[in-house]
Amino acid sequence: VPGTIAESFKNVPVKLEGKFIEGKLYAVFTAAITLTRGSSTSKLLVTVKIGQDNIPTTKIYTEPLVVTINGESTPSQEADIEVVDKKNGTIDFKLKNFILVMGENQMPIGNIALTDIAVTESEDGLKHFSYNDYIFIQPGDLEGYSETDWYGPFITVLDENENPLGIPIVLNGVMNDENLYVTIDIDMVNAGLGQMIHVTLGSKYLNGIDYTEPYTVSVNGDTPSEPEDVVITIDENSDNTIDFVLRNFSFNINGSTITIDEFSIDDIPTQEGDGELINFHKEGTLSIPTNGLPREFKPLIDTGVFDNVPFTIDGKYTSDKLFATINLDVASQKIDIVVGTDDFVVNILGDLNDDGVVNFTDATSILTVMGSGEYNVAADVNNDGIVNFTDYMSILTVMANQ
Repeated sequence: VPGTIAESFKNVPVKLEGKFIEGKLYAVFTAAITLTRGSSTSKLLVTVKIGQDNIPTTKIYTEPLVVTINGESTPSQEADIEVVDKKNGTIDFKLKNFILVMGENQMPIGNIALTDIAVTESEDGLKHFSYNDYIFIQPGDLEGYSETDWYGPFITVLDENENPLGIPIVLNGVMNDENLYVTIDIDMVNAGLGQMIHVTLGSKYLNGIDYTEPYTVSVNGDTPSEPEDVVITIDENSDNTIDFVLRNFSFNINGSTITIDEFSIDDIPTQEGDGELINFHKEGTLSIPTNGLPREFKPLIDTGVFDNVPFTIDGKYTSDKLFATINLDVASQKIDIVVGTDDFVVNILGDLNDDGVVNFTDATSILTVMGSGEYNVAADVNNDGIVNFTDYMSILTVMANQ
């Protein structure tokens, strides 16, 4: 290489990234070279790829787990789920160290492991998978438990020749990069335990917007409880409705604390308000989850008073704030829940100078925003994610209709 060009190969910015497992390697090496010959220079980007990007990746999801046995549910507990994306349209699924907890009693079951489950991706980016067959449960690896402490490997259904078939399970799941929702039905009726076990992992509201807001609860008009933070999810549907999900909140009735793991009201109609504000309202009946209720409530649960509870919900939200009131009539108890605070500052679309009106000053400002190339939510009058001449024409229409 001529001497002057050889200098171009010194101190070259390079980047190397990749991954490997036993027997497989994938790597990408990139070098950005500036060639100099005399007074002329040219840029050269060299990329070298080694192997194929089909190495399986493993993700551990930590999700709430609720077990329902013959209709009776346990309190929520955290569980780790291992999902291996095999890069060929299938996954391996493992619920690790599954332990049945019923009151003070525990039954170590083991690892529920499934391989080569087909995955399909929907238009909203969610990945769906299902399984319906027999499996053999594996021993867990939890510290403090020996291999023989796990009941699962010893539980099986026998065929007509008394050969072990394993345990029949039906699994349905959906996931994205952050969250996972799975239901598992385990039929142990014919395996000697006489039980139908239903396992729920995670929440079905995967594409929702999460808000953290203070909430208070008052019962029969009493003084509201002290504000505590709670997580609310708003899942927007394609038919101008939302699903409202309130997680891990509690209140006190007659000296007993009631904890609800996940409380949801689905298909609430919405209506656009000022600016980006969305209003919602619905009345009807709903079922309240009872797996967090104290034991002394069991006779009341058996009467079905938590199954058809009259409710009213009113609220509003923007991209970063939510306010809602929920009124429930549970077993002759009037429960009022207030989530968030009703102190919204609403940006009126087209009102770029925040003076409360849309006029020619704002129209001129939109032209300035267009020239800057920056995004301004107030200037995006037609709410399509960009600011262009269409927004300028839209603001003229807004002015004409005032």
